[in-house]
Amino acid sequence: MADITMCRDDSCKKRERCYRFTAKSCEYRQSYFVETPRKGRVCNYFSDNQDKTKRLRKNCE
Repeated sequence: MADITMCRDDSCKKRERCYRFTAKSCEYRQSYFVETPRKGRVCNYFSDNQDKTKRLRKNCE
């Protein structure tokens, strides 16, 4: 379960790379942005999946 505010913005072009969109959510207690967190093309809440993967791998070594 992701202990973050998740995003449901299906029109975001970066959604498949964003952890807030792709993380596994909790069925019962998961928070979501009410509206898109993007302002135009910029999202201050974007969390890159590649960075998360690199950090997880580094912690497992």
